Amino acid sequence: MKQEIPVINNVDNNLFLSNEQTIHHQPDKILIDFKSVYPQFIGEQSIMVVNHRVILLDLYNAKGFLKALEENINNYEKKFGKIRKPEAIVKA
Repeated sequence: MKQEIPVINNVDNNLFLSNEQTIHHQPDKILIDFKSVYPQFIGEQSIMVVNHRVILLDLYNAKGFLKALEENINNYEKKFGKIRKPEAIVKA
């Protein structure tokens, strides 16, 4: 008799645009810090806001993530053309 295991699907439906990433590693883990950095204006004052989403991967899963990312980027470029840095960023 197969026992069913209950599943709790905990999904954060808030989209997160990461425009900066840092990667750190330990002997057995890789940490990826996805950052969203943007200015916010309060009256005349401008401040920089940084939000983080951090993931910690063991090395085996990090390699799988890298492979999946490479495959998806290759498929995207085959369909839509080479990904290039936006002109405004090149000029900056």
